[in-house]
Amino acid sequence: RASASGNAMTLAEVVDAITKQKDKNYLKEILNLLILWFKDTIHMTNFGYDTKIINLDFKNEITKFTQNYTESNFNNIINEIENAVLNVNRNVSIPLILTSLAIKIKQNLIKIKK
Repeated sequence: RASASGNAMTLAEVVDAITKQKDKNYLKEILNLLILWFKDTIHMTNFGYDTKIINLDFKNEITKFTQNYTESNFNNIINEIENAVLNVNRNVSIPLILTSLAIKIKQNLIKIKK
């Protein structure tokens, strides 16, 4: 959400909160959950909003997100998140990984004008 909104303060707060955990496994879990979120968006885009998704507890949020960003390149976003996981394993700076990932997600999100 912070990346999509372009709100730098919110993004900085998210990066700071995750970085404070100092737990690479925690970060990888968050990134894997983010991958599942975007896989659900792809599934909804391809099969409609009534399709079954993994994150049932966030179905309303994912539906709204998918409706607002139908022209986005979700596959590229998933690839970028997977690269971020690889960078965590390579001991790249966590704030750098998260900031770079947020920028790349923002570049791939295309909001529909209503």
